[in-house]
Amino acid sequence: MTTKPGKFSGKTIGIETPTGAAALEVSGVMLPADRYGGDLMGLHASDGRVGVFVADVVGSGAPASARRGDVQGAVEAAARPNRTPGQICGAVNRALCRCFRDDEFVTGFYASLDRETGRLSYSRAGHTPGLLIRPDGTVVRLMEGGGILGAFPELRYGQGSVDLRPGDRLVLYTDGLSEAENPDGTQFGEKGIADVVRRHTDLDARSLRERLLDTWSRFHCGAARDDVTFGVLALN
Repeated sequence: MTTKPGKFSGKTIGIETPTGAAALEVSGVMLPADRYGGDLMGLHASDGRVGVFVADVVGSGAPASARRGDVQGAVEAAARPNRTPGQICGAVNRALCRCFRDDEFVTGFYASLDRETGRLSYSRAGHTPGLLIRPDGTVVRLMEGGGILGAFPELRYGQGSVDLRPGDRLVLYTDGLSEAENPDGTQFGEKGIADVVRRHTDLDARSLRERLLDTWSRFHCGAARDDVTFGVLALN
């Protein structure tokens, strides 16, 4: 499933973790800077895994929006059950290199959650790092992966993994969220995102999405200059 602009919430999904059974909730928002948008986010669940991706096409407006379909198709074709996130990013990269011009590229983040173990595997393709916030306030930056998508067909993508536990909150986002500036020129940043989550780890995914969106909106005091997309994954 690839989301359309606006707010969205997925159904609750049962997960087994090292500390017992848990329920995964997913909620997010996509806000294009104008009537077009180059961000996209998707979620798909199978019997054994939950896959989620977020991507940001370089640029804005109609040209970036026109490439969203290419990215969506490449991800859907690449996300096979027997592939790791690193392999999926590699397949997406090669597919986009065949159709993108020299001045076009995408950043992306693909994560796969094993429903039987609670282990999240991921690969970051030139994208903002995922932020995992533990119930005690610890922030884990999900950094492993490789370079941008659609520019260099020979690139290989590494991957990282982390065990999720009840109470964890994971935020995947595009740079329109973290790079928004207040009137003084200060960026919202990873710190702004993590601070909101730390203060509200008791909220469910939908409520945390609303709190983060409200805090971000009040911070930058005006219309967004870039597309903004983020998803909150809450394990309860």
